[in-house]
Amino acid sequence: KYETQCEHCPLMAGHGIDYARHVFDQKMLMYAQHDITFVGCSEWIADMARRSLLTHGHSVVSIPNAIDTDVFCPVTDRTEARRTLSLPTDCRLILFSSQRITDERKGFSLLAESCRILKTEHPELDFGIVVVGGDSDTVRDAVPYDVFPVSYVSKELDMARLYNAVDAYVTPSLQDNLP
Repeated sequence: KYETQCEHCPLMAGHGIDYARHVFDQKMLMYAQHDITFVGCSEWIADMARRSLLTHGHSVVSIPNAIDTDVFCPVTDRTEARRTLSLPTDCRLILFSSQRITDERKGFSLLAESCRILKTEHPELDFGIVVVGGDSDTVRDAVPYDVFPVSYVSKELDMARLYNAVDAYVTPSLQDNLP
């Protein structure tokens, strides 16, 4: 109900207090005292923010997340990238990444289901699944392919190396703000 008046949010339920309404009212009071420019990292998010009663009378702009193309760029030697990361060089690799792999909103279960279907319909294809993020070591049995877990990656160069080592990246998110 962010477009009109947040209240009775099932995600913020608690002890007889309407936290959604309370927080919304506090924000309305605070925002009214200041000239604020809200920034969304995509046009979609900025458009959603413009609809909110909270942003009426304020500026809302979109500034996309910047990507350093000197870091995130293709390299010519995928095999070397795989060797550096101790990944196999003899199969196709698919990369899935999330801050926490077991977060249902990020869709790992959809990837696992797709892998089971692919294995059934095309058993001749050999894939490996590179899983990056928290809980990555807990999903080995979820797919019918070899899983190569990588814990959370915080350095851009390490993530760029992973992108260069794989054949495809998949984002099966059910809910995401801007992957």
